[in-house]
Amino acid sequence: MFACDEVNNVAFYQQIFDLYDGNIMVSDATGRIVFVSICSPGIEGFDQQKLLNTNIHTTAGSICYATGSATAKVLESKKQCYSAHFVGEKKKSRVLAYAKPIFDENGELKYVASYGWEEKDLYALLKRLDEEKSSVKNVLHYIQGTNSAAQSFIAQSRLMKAVMERALRVAESDSTVILYGESGSGKEVMAKYIHANSRRRDEVFIPINCSAIPKELLESEMFGYSKGAFTGGNREGNIGLFEFANNGTIFLDEIGDCPLELQTKLLRVLENGEIRRVGSNKIITTNARIIAATNRNLQELVHEGKFRADLYYRLNVIPITLPPLRERMDDIEPLARRFVEEYNKKYHLARILSPQLIHTMLHYAWPGNIRELKNCIERMIITSDSDIIDAEAFPYHNPTQATVACHKAESRPYDRFSSYEEAIAAFECEYFQQILGNCGWDVKAAAQQTKMHISTLYRKIEKLGLKP
Repeated sequence: MFACDEVNNVAFYQQIFDLYDGNIMVSDATGRIVFVSICSPGIEGFDQQKLLNTNIHTTAGSICYATGSATAKVLESKKQCYSAHFVGEKKKSRVLAYAKPIFDENGELKYVASYGWEEKDLYALLKRLDEEKSSVKNVLHYIQGTNSAAQSFIAQSRLMKAVMERALRVAESDSTVILYGESGSGKEVMAKYIHANSRRRDEVFIPINCSAIPKELLESEMFGYSKGAFTGGNREGNIGLFEFANNGTIFLDEIGDCPLELQTKLLRVLENGEIRRVGSNKIITTNARIIAATNRNLQELVHEGKFRADLYYRLNVIPITLPPLRERMDDIEPLARRFVEEYNKKYHLARILSPQLIHTMLHYAWPGNIRELKNCIERMIITSDSDIIDAEAFPYHNPTQATVACHKAESRPYDRFSSYEEAIAAFECEYFQQILGNCGWDVKAAAQQTKMHISTLYRKIEKLGLKP
């Protein structure tokens, strides 16, 4: 719709069409050419005025020297057609054309519109589009963090190395993966790592947090909605994330919090790759790979009726459990140094961690796992008055979590502990205190009795703050 007087001027339309990077030709139902606009510089020898009012059948044989015509095919078939042919008087050029019929209100053929491109011009355009597409993907991968996911993981501990080897094997397939682990243990980073090492690495990675999106919006976010499905929504409808992630990877974080009514639709996606937009009966297929994650016990949720058993078994094809940070102590120091490097670069600083601080960090239980470690490093980087950050800067230095747990061990029953970690620390404190007391605090004898290496027992004593 135009809002100016110029729209009634034929010259105005001619100027607009001449800006089109290709060739446009319109014929009526008899094949008479009623409009022509030839812009490809490689096609020479055309007099546009001479072509007007000539018949496509005559033109194709005597004026354009075309070896084929998409327009002629449409006139015969009344259906859209394609053609690839040579045209030109002085310099013949290969042209790719697409023609489409235009019908009147009675369904009778009225016009045929043909769009053509010189082959080398079209391929040059497609090449530019591919370059633009590649640039957009690179930006998207940078934003998503999947371009550096392969270098994101620290795995020096034996336990974590085993997890990484399993993840690499899994990445080669398209099987559904579910990641188990405590909050902050790196489940999303692991999902990106699997995607980055898969055949889908050049496609999109879309994370969806099932607990962060309101229940009433989650379905439309995942599957989209059709035209008019919502008041205030996009009038033309909206594509869902599963459609957008076709051939890529969908990461369903906190899957244990997914509403029951939505779990049935997720099961359909997993089984058939089929989705339906909200308010539509049309089936859409998607080839998105699903990686799910949870910090909850899905089997318990199934027993409680809060999670569908069939969805659980369909998700639990390849389970991977990420260990908490306290079980991969060998990774704490390299992770800490990685975060120091990251925040030094971000804040234009040159901080380093003292050996005493590293020692202190190795004796902290890290209930918040890697997320807590990263936040702790950022806090110390920003608040430190010196480039050398010592143990006094550690926010949990005094008292340590383990020492607090030992004090709580003196007060029973165990159900007074707020977490499993505190109960375990309290039990360890009491156990080693008893063993060492029975051995007269002979650490070597206590190590033999507990079947532990003496250096391991010394670390336990220091970590728990035990004294004779």
